[in-house]
Amino acid sequence: MNRKELIEQMLKDDPNDPFLHYGLALEQLREDDKKSARITFEHLIDSFPDYLPTYYHLGQLLEKLGHDDQALAIYHKGSDLAGKQRDLKTKAEIDEAIWELEE
Repeated sequence: MNRKELIEQMLKDDPNDPFLHYGLALEQLREDDKKSARITFEHLIDSFPDYLPTYYHLGQLLEKLGHDDQALAIYHKGSDLAGKQRDLKTKAEIDEAIWELEE
């Protein structure tokens, strides 16, 4: 059983664990399955909007897919959330992504 299959099995037992969904999305990216990764990241934001790591990675994926406006919207939401959570490191990373994309 590979990592993706293992995560999928774990999700059957615990579908409310955002980390497992996040791990699945990263595995999908690793396999270059951008469509599935996007769906998984978007599910994460809809179901677990306070799970901060999602915003940076979904923004990065949207940029790679050429959806810069959507990426900026996700980055801004992530930056706001990082500020509310007082996660200054993540806020700085997301703000840098915003700055680079707007440049």
